[in-house]
Amino acid sequence: MPCIKVLRDVGIGDGSDPTYARDVHISADFAGDLSDALDRDHTGRCDSNCCDICAAEEQGFTFSAASLLQGATECVNVERTIAAHEFNGTYPAGAMRGESGWPSDWEDWCAWHTANGRQCAACGAYVYYADADTCGNCLARLPRSEDEDTEGSDDEG
Repeated sequence: MPCIKVLRDVGIGDGSDPTYARDVHISADFAGDLSDALDRDHTGRCDSNCCDICAAEEQGFTFSAASLLQGATECVNVERTIAAHEFNGTYPAGAMRGESGWPSDWEDWCAWHTANGRQCAACGAYVYYADADTCGNCLARLPRSEDEDTEGSDDEG
């Protein structure tokens, strides 16, 4: 097991905001550290049922969740965590960019998204929680599977 070092001051901030701590403390577990960084940068503050980043992270597709976040906004803690693991030699080859150019868990995330994401008819956003009644993007009512089954049926008598 490699000796774990701590890479200090690998970004911006004065340390006054706990979301963006000056020090990045890491372990030998890249995926676990990346998950913690995702929580600080996004998922710990997001409650949208349309958030692909949260859905990917909750389903265990941590590398895909981090890649989605990096494509959407600044993510200081994710970038610092990756830099610290690269510095320490604990960054797994291909984790964030496999041979396909996508994160190593991307194909599995895409399959889960296809099987579980419900597209809102009103705005086109995907909703990732089966118990959701409304779209978190446009607040349109979402059909339930039983609503879809009874639509157009004539059970009056």
